[in-house]
Amino acid sequence: MAGDAMPKSPSCSARTRAHAETMRSHSELVLTTLQADAARITKATTEFAPIKSTLAPRMSALTKELRNVKPLPVGCMPGADRVRNLGASIEAANKSIPR
Repeated sequence: MAGDAMPKSPSCSARTRAHAETMRSHSELVLTTLQADAARITKATTEFAPIKSTLAPRMSALTKELRNVKPLPVGCMPGADRVRNLGASIEAANKSIPR
């Protein structure tokens, strides 16, 4: 049965070319995604720069206030001061974000 040949598979070079094309397509997609991510990071950095100087002191003051509040006993609900400080923290953060 020396004459019976096995079905031929694609040549090694054809498989290599197909693999190379798949890798190229994947690389292009990854590069495009990376470029888009870098653009979003750059935009976020640019937007954050002007608010950083105003946000940092506000957050420091609020953090200090929250640290100085006495801890609640187990099962106790937060008091008005804690709720106001938390609300002020959220408001300061939201005001610092340019819209």
